[in-house]
Amino acid sequence: MSRVKESLDADTAAVLLLDRSGRHLIATAASGLEEEVRQGVRPVGQGFTGRIAAEARPIILDHVDHGNVLNPILLEKGIRSLAHSRGADDGVDGRGAGTRLRRAGSRSQSREATAGTGR
Repeated sequence: MSRVKESLDADTAAVLLLDRSGRHLIATAASGLEEEVRQGVRPVGQGFTGRIAAEARPIILDHVDHGNVLNPILLEKGIRSLAHSRGADDGVDGRGAGTRLRRAGSRSQSREATAGTGR
């Protein structure tokens, strides 16, 4: 997780896996927001990470607020930008990084956020 944060110049990183039913994401590893792992499951299709799992495409949020994320931890930690993607052949169903700095999304950030996902 530390290498992911470093390579994306991010403050946080997380990995989420689909449960056996395919209806919920479970945070399994995190750095910079370890509370994410203890928080439990997120329904696929709801909130930011649920949206990535449902749409199976990378998404970058240049501005994080209550209108586009459900997870209060992100707001409490002061996360302002997020880049998340869904894995392909590596068994990782969601991976993402966040930063406390507001950043405009770019093609290069999208490529970095999806590196290794086969997308």
